[in-house]
Amino acid sequence: DGSLRLTSFAKCKKHTDEKRLDSEEGLLRLAVSDGETGAIKTLYELEFADSVYLLCATLWHNKQLMQDFSCNSFIRIHDPAEFGRRVSLHVPGFRTGGEGPCMYQHLRLIEARLPEEAATADTSSERSERAKIQALVQQYALFLKHRAFSHQAEYRLVWLSDSKDLPEHLD
Repeated sequence: DGSLRLTSFAKCKKHTDEKRLDSEEGLLRLAVSDGETGAIKTLYELEFADSVYLLCATLWHNKQLMQDFSCNSFIRIHDPAEFGRRVSLHVPGFRTGGEGPCMYQHLRLIEARLPEEAATADTSSERSERAKIQALVQQYALFLKHRAFSHQAEYRLVWLSDSKDLPEHLD
């Protein structure tokens, strides 16, 4: 019928199709090291599942991949940035978006050193420090996947919303 369905990380985590199921979608483990010594100071487990919608595509036109997903056709997006901009007009509370290829790793773990300004700033509030950390790694969480999915060569478009209580998918 020409409609487009955007899914959410929450929906991805409970997909019934094993090839599409990723129970850790939007999850990231972050080891924060000291800027001077390099020693790990804190280990965080961050989740970026709320108010994120995505459209999963692939960089490959591959018959085997189409068979794996039980597809007999596909759409080709020639200008992903413009496509994403136009879709954003229909996302309630749209805040920002992005696009790009997924990164595949064995573990959803990255190590980061806090920049000097973050390390020397007043970190008396755990919430304040957590907000700084989240801003630094959000990009990774949106595009990081386990290497078991690397054969999919996923290219992802994402839309983040400020709206609360959004449905698991948008049509």
